[in-house]
Amino acid sequence: MAIERANVLYAGQSQTKPQVLRVTMIFRFDKGVWKIVHRHADSMVDLQLPTP
Repeated sequence: MAIERANVLYAGQSQTKPQVLRVTMIFRFDKGVWKIVHRHADSMVDLQLPTP
């Protein structure tokens, strides 16, 4: 698992916005080279439990 950080320019926007993704990648060693065979990413979400 890795954390990817980037500044992203969305269509129709004039300024970039920070984006943080939690990423999982699966690699395979093939013919002397590491290749990414699967990549999954989702937004980092701070989960907070409701106050009783």
